[in-house]
Amino acid sequence: MRQPSEEQLDAFADLGAAVLAVPEIEEGFALYLRPLSLPEFRELANGLVQERQRQNASMQAIMRAALWPSRGEIKAACESFSGLVKRGCETLQELAGKCSSNDPAEEWIRFDAGVSDDELAELGIGLEVAAELRSRFGRPGQLRICRLRHIDAVLVVKRPTLTCANRLAEHVANDGEFFDCVLDASVDCIVYASQGQIVYAADKVADLLRAFPALGPCILFNELIAMSKGEATASAKKLVRRGRQSGS
Repeated sequence: MRQPSEEQLDAFADLGAAVLAVPEIEEGFALYLRPLSLPEFRELANGLVQERQRQNASMQAIMRAALWPSRGEIKAACESFSGLVKRGCETLQELAGKCSSNDPAEEWIRFDAGVSDDELAELGIGLEVAAELRSRFGRPGQLRICRLRHIDAVLVVKRPTLTCANRLAEHVANDGEFFDCVLDASVDCIVYASQGQIVYAADKVADLLRAFPALGPCILFNELIAMSKGEATASAKKLVRRGRQSGS
C-alpha cells in the first residue's frame, strides 16, 4: 500500500486532518480526512436525518474531506468493506466536535440545589454566574450542564420553551432545515458557554457552535428533545390544575 510523502503528511497536519486506519481493507490502509467546512457539515447533518439519503450523504462527505488516497481507491475500498462509510462519517463528526465513541467525553449534570459552588467552580462557573443562573432559572430541572472534555467546553442549557420545542419539532420534520433549526434552538437554550479560558457572551454562543458544528445535531439535539418533553408535561399539568383539557 503506497503511503503519503513526508511533505504531504506535513500539509495534512496543517489542515487538522485525522488518520483513519482501516486494516480490514489492507494492512497500512488509512484515510486522511480534513475537517468539513460549515456548509459541508450542514449538508452532511441534513442528509443523515434522511434514512434514504444517509449512506449517500456520508459517502459524499468522505469524498469531499479525503486528502488521501484517491477517490477511486476510496470507492474501491468502500465496495470491499461496507463499514468504511460509517466509520469515515463518524470520524468527520468527531473532527466537528462530537465525542469519540471509543473515549466518551460528554457528561450531563443537573444544575440544581444539589450542585455545590465548589463543583461549579471546578467547571469554571464562578459564584456570580451561578447566583445569576439560579435566580433566573429557579425551577427544578430547568437547567442542565454539559461538560465536553474533548474540547474543554462547558455549556449550561435551559429547558426549551414550548414555542422553541414546537418550532424544533416542526422544522426537524423538514430534513433540509434540520441543521439550521437545531443551531437556532441551541443558541436559544444555551445560557452559559465557555471553552478553556474563554467565556462566550450571549451573542457569541453561535460562534462556538459554528466552530464545532457537530455540537448541535450530535450532542445537544437529543437533550433538547428530552428536556422539551419535560416542559410539555409541566404545561399539561398546569392545564389540568386549571380544569382544562391539555392540547395533546
